Amino acid sequence: MLALGDRGTAKSTTVRALGQMLRLAGLEMPVVTLPLGASDDRVLGSLDLEAALVHGEKRFAPGLLAEAHSGFLYIDEVNLLDDYLVDLLLDVAASGVNHVERDGLSVTHAAHFVLVGSGNPEEGELRPQLEDRFGLAVHVRTIRDADTRREIVRRRLAFGDDPAGFCAAWHAQDAALAARVCAARDRLPGSNSGRRSSTGSSAWSSRRERPATGERSSSRGQPAPTLRLPAGHRSALATSGQSR
Repeated sequence: MLALGDRGTAKSTTVRALGQMLRLAGLEMPVVTLPLGASDDRVLGSLDLEAALVHGEKRFAPGLLAEAHSGFLYIDEVNLLDDYLVDLLLDVAASGVNHVERDGLSVTHAAHFVLVGSGNPEEGELRPQLEDRFGLAVHVRTIRDADTRREIVRRRLAFGDDPAGFCAAWHAQDAALAARVCAARDRLPGSNSGRRSSTGSSAWSSRRERPATGERSSSRGQPAPTLRLPAGHRSALATSGQSR
């Protein structure tokens, strides 16, 4: 999903709240944030330096793509993402597999995730190749109604004063939304519970060790599945996250 709009419209806050809603729904689906300045080592994975220096072991340290497997990979300000990282994401998102060869390691692991991006179109254009990877796009506009804006501020202040009490007060509404998400998934053919299998991010397929032949991820496989959530619903979760 791609959400473009003005600053301060709670795009990032809503995505962060998604993780809590999924937990209420009993779905083990991580929501991982990819920072704009992330290195390719952090995204793809690399040699575990601590294991190498302290224990003398050659071990793979999984990156953000592995953490996001079977879940969501969120990119804030996606239109400002470095072109090199965009190419990496396109390769892995199209195949559902991340193949890393570097530092004498050759590792392949599954990387199926749903891309979620947000940004302000006034700050830069989104590459068409990356835009095609988003199955749903929405435009978020600044709320102009004065009463609604006052209610947003009131709830944000209430959360800041007592986060636990605020979440408890809205728990019933959040649980009801989570139940609707579960019901919608049950109606989709071929959907599963969202639980990770033994081939999740902790299961690695390592080939024989050999010198690194490049620093880019390249792989072949099947397209990653698309998860569709019910649209048109808002939850108090969006106000319970951190403000932008």
